[in-house]
Amino acid sequence: MKVVESCPVCNETRSEPLVEIGSTTASHESRIIYVHCKLCGLVYSNLQYEQNAELDQFYDEPYRDLTREQFLRATAYKAEVNRFRKKWLDDRLHELNRAYSGGRALEIGCKDGSFLRLLKEDGWTTVGVDPNKPFAKYAEEINGVRVVTEYFHERVAGSQPFDLIAAFDLIEHIQSPVVFLRAVKNAIKDNGLLYFETPDLRGIHRDKLIDAHVILYTQETLSQLLASTGFRVIACEDHGPGPLTFDYLIVLAEPCQDRPQAWREGNTYEKAKSFLETSMKSTFPSPSKVLPRNRLFHIAQKLFGEKRAEYLKALYLNWTAGRRTSEPNNAATTTDPSKLSSLVREAYLQGRISRGHVEQLGRLDNEFLQLKVLARIKASFLSEEETKHFVDGELRQLSAQ
Repeated sequence: MKVVESCPVCNETRSEPLVEIGSTTASHESRIIYVHCKLCGLVYSNLQYEQNAELDQFYDEPYRDLTREQFLRATAYKAEVNRFRKKWLDDRLHELNRAYSGGRALEIGCKDGSFLRLLKEDGWTTVGVDPNKPFAKYAEEINGVRVVTEYFHERVAGSQPFDLIAAFDLIEHIQSPVVFLRAVKNAIKDNGLLYFETPDLRGIHRDKLIDAHVILYTQETLSQLLASTGFRVIACEDHGPGPLTFDYLIVLAEPCQDRPQAWREGNTYEKAKSFLETSMKSTFPSPSKVLPRNRLFHIAQKLFGEKRAEYLKALYLNWTAGRRTSEPNNAATTTDPSKLSSLVREAYLQGRISRGHVEQLGRLDNEFLQLKVLARIKASFLSEEETKHFVDGELRQLSAQ
């Protein structure tokens, strides 16, 4: 791996370290440091892969002897996730009054090919690109899609441009995103669409902090990157479909001729550091536990519309957080959920504070003081014991008044 000397988006050489993690690749003993660009605000790894051979080792090696049965087990969840992705896309196309009857679609990093299969069944002409040969083989055999086993470049699937280019769980792996997106733009029609997902830095789960995730995006840094490469964001939501709700960004963009604005996100260091350090402590539910909630959310969207569904989601989060604070966990819980601020309950639900933190915050009857201490917990990453001392101090001040 090589040390990155400048920001992979704006080329700024000034950066500040955020968090350090251990390498998740056996062949690398280096410590990975995520840094923050002082100009554009991008969060990226200080180490990146030097050549495709290293990437091949990371992605292909575990799957070289994959059997058909192992492939089906490893990708069982993908089909359902991709049905949500297809539904989200169809809804956005309907809102935009765009119809691509018989359109051409390309998926970069298509893996099992189940998303392309859904498009193909809906009349699209499809092709996938994926360097993983075992996955490509089974994608063609099982889902009947054509897969080119190469790394993406703008002519990898022919010279004819596409109506839709999709890429899921991919752009966070791309070491040169400006080069990549410019190649995507050259491969897409002027009225075509780019559709992708990536982990959201604001709610990222700790298992997403790995060597291969070389860039971690927020909605703001993604918008800047897309604008700088000739795209305009049409839709961007802070939850992905399928089991990816609450910690993914889902984006739809189109080519444009707008002049990009000056970089403007370089003052977000403290926020980025808070997001990452919180994620390393997070106990946020695994995707398998989030999936049923996501199904209900999509049903609510369909029945009641986006705004009411978001409102119901907020009510659900607050209710669940309150219920969790009243559940026993080795020791009896003394906190009355009704006395907790909704922000405290939501922070607990999302794994940003522990049960011990909640117990201490519950000692404060004043909502303002609860939020004051909650802010200190997040800003200073207070332990439960440190929080207890802080709450003791607030209570002493109250009794002295």
